[in-house]
Amino acid sequence: MQQVFIKLYNYRPAWAKCPESERTDFAKKIVEAVTGLQSAGVDVVAYGMNSPDTDRRAPYDFFCVYRVPSVEFQREFERQVAAGGLVRLLRAGECQR
Repeated sequence: MQQVFIKLYNYRPAWAKCPESERTDFAKKIVEAVTGLQSAGVDVVAYGMNSPDTDRRAPYDFFCVYRVPSVEFQREFERQVAAGGLVRLLRAGECQR
């Protein structure tokens, strides 16, 4: 049975100091990572930014919603995210200030 996995992220303080060009490069890395996920059987349903002006805003800056093919696949996906696979990519894109 398919499962839905929602991952919520927050920017680190260094993100606000990044020039726009570095933020754009970071976004390109995320798109590449998402493409890799799709080839592994993960359907990326949505991803986006949570505007500071959002009414009743949740305390997260951006999010991704994934559909995975099974509970077992989801558990492995969660394990890899927790082990830092996706998190490492996200941190690698952060400006070093």
